[in-house]
Amino acid sequence: SVNQCLEFKVVRQLQLEAGLNLKGFSQAAAALKHFCLQNAQHDLLLTGKLCSFSVVTFSKPLFMNNDYSKAS
Repeated sequence: SVNQCLEFKVVRQLQLEAGLNLKGFSQAAAALKHFCLQNAQHDLLLTGKLCSFSVVTFSKPLFMNNDYSKAS
């Protein structure tokens, strides 16, 4: 029927749009991860080298784990 055809087209369009949004998000997440990994040595929180007047101190630098396949 006409209604079923219209519903199918709407569902298909939503599936396509959702796929595009997921792809865009994945690319943005990958770009952010790449940026963080490339600039980690300059990040004060990751290196533990905060300003002397900062109230936040770390006993050791944060560890960045690149293996996200294993849950800790």
